[in-house]
Amino acid sequence: MPIFISLFLLFCIWLRYERKKSTRIHTEVMNTFIKEEKAANLARKQDISQLDYLVIPFDRLPMEETKEETNQSFIQQVASYRDKRMVNLSALNNNELKLRYGIAHFEQLSEYEENYYTFTKLLDEWALYLYDTSQYSKAKMVLRYAISIQSEIANTYLTLAKTHVALMEQQELQELISFVKNESPIKNLSVIQTLETLSSNPHNLAGAPL
Repeated sequence: MPIFISLFLLFCIWLRYERKKSTRIHTEVMNTFIKEEKAANLARKQDISQLDYLVIPFDRLPMEETKEETNQSFIQQVASYRDKRMVNLSALNNNELKLRYGIAHFEQLSEYEENYYTFTKLLDEWALYLYDTSQYSKAKMVLRYAISIQSEIANTYLTLAKTHVALMEQQELQELISFVKNESPIKNLSVIQTLETLSSNPHNLAGAPL
């Protein structure tokens, strides 16, 4: 038998084995997922009153009434979250959420989590407006608060870095970089690299794209 035929047959055998292996693994994964989902959907309702809901510290934000139409609009939008429940549940997937708190709370908690994400997005947009209009101290207040509640929006961290440069706060810039690398929920390597690269030449940071 020519060697190329032998090699072809060996390849076919190997390919068949790999397909069966892949099918078996896929089946096992699906079965595990189905079991977990079934258990999650049967989980009993638990108390959610003691979750770490956000309480907005309005005294730490630049909420003073202003004649700037855009800024006033942001202030009003932030104020509208006063009575909304918000909680960061990003550490849990849907099944884990159901298992821990019960399926009866799933939609409710999903709404609270969505409120959290839209709120952090609003903070990011407000801070960017303040930065673009050279209101650096106010932008810093908003950005530091957003980061304190574990915002996962990369631009929030980049805008704060630019704000530190505008305020000539090199030490605070270095502290931000250390925080992003070691403690923040941002795991985007490109963000860390951008901050490190730009911090070595802060004159370039103010013009860095967000």
